Amino acid sequence: MATSELTPTTAEPLYRDEVLEIEPHGLEHIVLGERHGKPFHLFTLWMAANLVLATWVVGNIAVGVFGESMMGAFAGLALGTVLGAVLLGLLSTFGPRLGVPQLVQSRGAFGLLGNFGPGALNYLAGIGWFAVNTVYGTFALSQLVHLNYFVALVIMVVGQVALAVYGYNMIHVFERWMSVALGVVFVLLAIFTFSHGNYGLPFNPKAPVPYGGELGGFILTVGLGLSYVMGWMPYASDYSRYLPKTTSPSAIIWWSALGIAIPCIILEWMGALTVSIPMPASDAINPANAIAFLMPGPLAGLALLAIAVGTACANALNIYSGAMSALVVRVEHSPWVRSGIAGAIFALVAAGVLSVANGTLVSQKQAPLAGGIVLAAAVLVGAVVGVAVRFRMKRWQAAILVGVLGGLLSIGGSNPAVAATQYTNFLLLLSYWISPWVAVVIIDWYFKHRGSYQLRALYDQQSTVRVGAIAWLVGLAASVPFMNQSWYVGLVPTNFPQVGDLTYFVGFIVAGVIFAIFGRPTAQGAPDPEPSGTPGLSATGQGA
Repeated sequence: MATSELTPTTAEPLYRDEVLEIEPHGLEHIVLGERHGKPFHLFTLWMAANLVLATWVVGNIAVGVFGESMMGAFAGLALGTVLGAVLLGLLSTFGPRLGVPQLVQSRGAFGLLGNFGPGALNYLAGIGWFAVNTVYGTFALSQLVHLNYFVALVIMVVGQVALAVYGYNMIHVFERWMSVALGVVFVLLAIFTFSHGNYGLPFNPKAPVPYGGELGGFILTVGLGLSYVMGWMPYASDYSRYLPKTTSPSAIIWWSALGIAIPCIILEWMGALTVSIPMPASDAINPANAIAFLMPGPLAGLALLAIAVGTACANALNIYSGAMSALVVRVEHSPWVRSGIAGAIFALVAAGVLSVANGTLVSQKQAPLAGGIVLAAAVLVGAVVGVAVRFRMKRWQAAILVGVLGGLLSIGGSNPAVAATQYTNFLLLLSYWISPWVAVVIIDWYFKHRGSYQLRALYDQQSTVRVGAIAWLVGLAASVPFMNQSWYVGLVPTNFPQVGDLTYFVGFIVAGVIFAIFGRPTAQGAPDPEPSGTPGLSATGQGA
């Protein structure tokens, strides 16, 4: 297996719980001597990562865009979030058992080449969500300290990338402290919001997208809450893989699920209630201004500071796991062909996102210039992504690349009232792929392998495509007619609008059933044993 062959690592722990040391590990298996941490740390990590403006916007969309009634929005958002939180908790249990990142584990069901699709999409999602959150955080920072948007953007990007470069321990410690600090600020904001909102707000048939009436709006809202949590699922084991192997799976599930559910439900409800609170139109159309409006006097500045800091909490994870995905899509065979394909895909997607954003931000006279900028940015994104796939990188280098690409996308978001909403719509559409992926990896873990993988099978560099990849593609294809977004409405909701959006459920069921019937374990038996001491197995060339 040449340069990707599994080889023993040093016998002495190199990292453990060191915070001020750059994490030396990338995709490789984390040996027992490096394991540390507690399940509670997953609670604080997911809590801080979701105390962000993007979470609030999800609830705002449910009422302000879909027109759902307030009580319907509350119920739908809570149901979707809880479903997603439990699934994320289940995925997080894989980390301590295997000691590998989430998208390395999924190679067991997808194969090395078959895993390329989920890996590339997750790489794109990490860059995209980084851009969404950075738009909000940059605007808040620029308002708070009266900086030019682009100066504030550079500050935000550099700070967030630095966190991800330091890696696992720095991220966990930062999130632990910020979960407390941000929690206090958002509790104050919750007091103002919950005391002024209109809980009896009915369904609004005049909303921008009141598709399918109140029932359709409710189903859309459930999918909205679920899709937001799904965006985190390919990251799950990345932040639990250092935990001791003996860590209780039930503790991991509960702490992870609570860390996701509590901030998401509360902030999404706050976002929904904000639609019902009278405020100036200039504030209502801008999420950061709307939150600042709800906090009287000097507390408005505190709210803007919380938005900026919360951005770093979410984006540290987006950059870190996005970098992991950049390493996952790196393969040994036919690198120029695959890098060219990946670059072209990313260029087209970037052009689409920036075209929509710029189309709403510029006048007709400015359109030719904006079109040239979009084309240049798309070519640059495609070229950089192609280089990332072609050339071997270390983890910290991949993190910098994700930050640079996300920063480039954020340039078009100096008006967050429009651009960030368009980015969010696109990313929620992008999350459709995650549902059938989750079905495959959970069935593979619990029913095919029963938690017992041979690590060498996960690092095998043979260009394999396994049944999981086929089940995933079929599940994704089967769900397309059920899609219901402002950018695309499938055949089923077009004829039966009251069904809302069943995409996530259809994709999950179809992929799960196909893989349950046809899927086979890649290797029987227990995982590779670790010798006494701390030597382990790593993938040479895919390290730090």
